[in-house]
Formats: sequence, structure tokens, C-alpha cells
Amino acid sequence: MTLYAKIIDGAVSQYPVTEDIIRAENPTVLFAASNFEPPDGYVAVIATTPPADTITNLVTEVKPVLVKGQWKQKWLVSDAPAEIVSEREFTLNKTKNTIFLSEYELAIAQDVEFKGILFQADPASVANLKSVLLARLPTQTLPDGFYWVASDNAQIPVTYTDLQALGEIIFERNWLAFKQYQQDKIK
Repeated sequence: MTLYAKIIDGAVSQYPVTEDIIRAENPTVLFAASNFEPPDGYVAVIATTPPADTITNLVTEVKPVLVKGQWKQKWLVSDAPAEIVSEREFTLNKTKNTIFLSEYELAIAQDVEFKGILFQADPASVANLKSVLLARLPTQTLPDGFYWVASDNAQIPVTYTDLQALGEIIFERNWLAFKQYQQDKIK
């Protein structure tokens, strides 16, 4: 959408002005249905790219300026007030922590390899593994024909010791992911 400025005596008197405003302010002017051309006293303003907004500054659009016969957008960069800087830093840190948490949750949901076979190791699978290990802790045995389901849904015969080893692999992987998550939060 093109923005316009109202010019009086070579200076901007109103900005921004839209096509709808120009039509409303000039009810007696007959405008073409397409290829809108503003009447005298209005100029199209050429859009320019604003400077990068950072945590410590504010970028504000101000009245356009005449540069080599063309009216162009102008941007003012100023220091942001302390409360805005503080709010932006809080939001940035909150966003970073959300990303770090997502990365951690993704890391601990990945399949793990045990004896050359991939097994699911997401939180629900880990809860199932814990349940079996705790239930069978007194005997440290499993029923005849007991199996654990691999990531590809194959039924893999396992022993209690196998499930302990699988749990160790998951624990080590999760511990490394947790340490990375904590380290990322500190940065």
C-alpha cells in the first residue's frame, strides 16, 4: 500500500495519508478507478528500509524528507528508555529459555541404540521402562518370552539386565542433554 504525504508550502503537513483519506478529503475530485493519482498537494512517499531495531534503541518513522526530487520515508534512531530495554531483555531471555527447553525436550525424546537396535526413549517409553524395572526389582527376572518393542515395532526378546542397560543408555543421554540445557540457560 502506497502512503502519501500532504505538502503545504514545501513542507509535510500531514503524514501518513492513505488513498482513502485523500478521497475523503477531496469529495469533489473525480479519481480514476485504477492507477490512483493523488491531486495537487499530495505526494507519494517512497518506502525505505528502516534501520535494524535492537534491544537498546528505538526506531521511529518520522515525516518524510525530500531527496533529489522524491519524498522518502525517514527513520529516527534513539536510545530506548530503561524500562523498554528491561522489558525487551526479559522477553528475549524468556524466548531463549523456551527454545532451550524445546531443544532439551526434543533431545530426550529421540530413539536410542542398544545392541544395534533403535528403541524409543521418549518420556512415555521411559516411564514404561521404569515401571517394569521397579516391578521386577525384587527378583530381577522377567517372565519367559518377555520382549521390548523396538522403534520399528519389532518385538525384541530381552532380559532384566538388558532393560537395566537400556535404562543406563537413556539415563546417560538424558543427563548430557540436561547438562547442555542448564549450560544454555546460564549463557
